[in-house]
Amino acid sequence: MFNVAIKLGSEKAVKESLALVNSTLKGSPEFRAFLLSKRISEAQKATAVQQIFGDRCDVIVSKFIGLIRDVNLTKL
Repeated sequence: MFNVAIKLGSEKAVKESLALVNSTLKGSPEFRAFLLSKRISEAQKATAVQQIFGDRCDVIVSKFIGLIRDVNLTKL
């Protein structure tokens, strides 16, 4: 992800976007519970995360979140 960011000159935007996602995970018990829920598929979680952060996150981070559907986002 960072290699792509460097090639596109988006290092700062990617760093800020990752910080936003991380702070939301830490600051919102509801968001964290949503991501840990076994009743919601990983595909649904990824789609929701992209919709929630899509306009505030760099496209590289949004696409990365969509690609890691089989990974628990709270452990990244």
